[in-house]
Amino acid sequence: LVSAKLPKTRAEDIGNERRTRSLSPSLLTRLTARLEKETRRQILAGVRYIVRYFHTPLPPTPDTAQRRTTIQQTMAEDQLRQIFSQSLNPDASSRNAAESQLKSLRTAPGHALSVLRLISTATDSPSDMPVRQAASVHFKNLVKKGWAPDEDDESRIMLSLSDQDRTLIKNNLVDLMCTVPPQIQAQCSESIALIAATDFPAKWDNLLSDLIGK
Repeated sequence: LVSAKLPKTRAEDIGNERRTRSLSPSLLTRLTARLEKETRRQILAGVRYIVRYFHTPLPPTPDTAQRRTTIQQTMAEDQLRQIFSQSLNPDASSRNAAESQLKSLRTAPGHALSVLRLISTATDSPSDMPVRQAASVHFKNLVKKGWAPDEDDESRIMLSLSDQDRTLIKNNLVDLMCTVPPQIQAQCSESIALIAATDFPAKWDNLLSDLIGK
């Protein structure tokens, strides 16, 4: 409407002025700076997202969790094996230090199960049999003094054993007794008898069927 009221030459001048203004270096500079600022902001936002994504630990898959548990169990068994090996050392100071460690471990959660796994795992080491035999004696003493401790017994052990741990031990002890060498078998047999004295039949109703099946 404005252009219609103006002479043609004036309308052309206004159009040229607008085009000139839109292409002025100062305007282009401002637009470019704004675009660069917006681009930098988007890039930084993307970088922050990537950093958060890759630095947030993913929940372990069942396989990963199981593998981690197996590694931890293996490490615990290796450490126990070293301690039992040192408990057989002719050097009195080394032997006493190992026996002190074993004494302090008796009430640790999962200790009895770790000892049982060590007993069941044979290795190529020359000291394998003595170590496993020492572990079987240690396990028997754990059961004797800690499975159902007598309150009047000053030497009783307060084992940290959950119901699940107790069930795992009972479910595997008979099979272990039937697969280990005779020197260890005798200790496992006595452990079974000690547990059965308090748990059979009410808390170990599958004992007879397990024994007959083996």
